Amino acid sequence: MIHLLLAACLLPPLFDMSGPPCADPLIECGCSECMTWDETPTATRYEIIRTDPGGLEAIVGTSSIYGGYADDDGAFWPLNPQELWCFAKDSSLPAEGMTYRYKVRACNATAVPQCGPSSAQVTYVAAPYRVYP
Repeated sequence: MIHLLLAACLLPPLFDMSGPPCADPLIECGCSECMTWDETPTATRYEIIRTDPGGLEAIVGTSSIYGGYADDDGAFWPLNPQELWCFAKDSSLPAEGMTYRYKVRACNATAVPQCGPSSAQVTYVAAPYRVYP
């Protein structure tokens, strides 16, 4: 299951899911700038796939299981939650105000990398900001 929450364009994106529930995902800046999904135990990464208004699909980001740091007590803290990805990280700079559909699929790192089926799509209207790597 994928979840979206509310954010405002007058503020920078939250990069978390702490906002109130989404009222209308078709309104620019009306929903969270992030999506989450349920964990797939065998996944080593998740691919984020965007469908543009013309129907063209592209992998626009990944969320890796690996990466992070261990604190002084030996607890591991991932750099980013592995089942969280924010739309502002879209690698192809979507056009502000355009409606896009995003989905995620779990992949593993076997000798021949394989990915599972894609999730249901989430509708998102591009906000007027982005994150540069």
